Amino acid sequence: MLTLFVPILQPKMNHFSEIVQTIVQSGSSSHEKVKTLLYEGYQSDFFSFVIAVFPDMGAVFTEDHNEKLKGIQQRTTDYNTQAPSTFAS
Repeated sequence: MLTLFVPILQPKMNHFSEIVQTIVQSGSSSHEKVKTLLYEGYQSDFFSFVIAVFPDMGAVFTEDHNEKLKGIQQRTTDYNTQAPSTFAS
């Protein structure tokens, strides 16, 4: 059953990762970036999906066959580690 989540979750995570990257690279103030990130995050399909299947999400990310999802998750957090130089403006 968990393998069914991957094809559904992967595009949602990719889209959310793109949203994060766009916000981090924007010329907005830190305050606006945080507001936009929260708003876009809560409005995202990824967040809606996580809320709908939350009890199963831990299993999805711990399965060995879900390396693609871990890669997207890492890329998204990498934007965050780049944030000190580009996020605060």
